[in-house]
Parts: sequence; structure tokens; C-alpha cells
Amino acid sequence: MEAFSILSQMDNISEELANDPRTQQQLKDFWNMLDEMSENNPEEYKAFIEKNLKQGVEEFKSSSSKSAVYSKVGYSVKTYTPKKKEVVIINVVHNTK
Repeated sequence: MEAFSILSQMDNISEELANDPRTQQQLKDFWNMLDEMSENNPEEYKAFIEKNLKQGVEEFKSSSSKSAVYSKVGYSVKTYTPKKKEVVIINVVHNTK
């Protein structure tokens, strides 16, 4: 599962789909998978995150738009890091660009 792929697909979903409990559950499951991976296989987790960060940086570099992009507010997912119990809030937004 590619994190950046999932996030880039978020650009194409409707507000109705974003507010769908099943979609929200899929996102929660995705973050739970990342939490489990970080605990059970830290090396794989690190490689997964680094790969997707590099992919995101490349996507950002290749973007022809240098101006600000304003997004519609979607929703937030609140979770925490398993070991340190630090709160993490993920804001999901939508924009047609």
C-alpha cells in the first residue's frame, strides 16, 4: 500500500465520500497499520515512510504550480504514537488541483 498514492487519490473524492463512515474507517485502519508496523518492524516502517516522503517530494517538485492552493476542509483524524503516547492530528483536506 502506497501512502502517497492514497493521499493523492483523496483529491478526487467527493465531500459525501469523505464523510462516509466506511471511508473514515479505512483511513483509521491505514493509520493503525502504520502504528503496528512502527512497533513490530521499525526498519520496514522507516523504509516505507522514507520511500513515500521521497515520492511526495518528487511530486511536489514536478508540480508546475508555484502559487498557493486553497483547500476545502474535510475532516481530522486524531491518533497517537504508541510508545510515547504523543497526540498526532491528521487534517484531511480537498482541492480540485
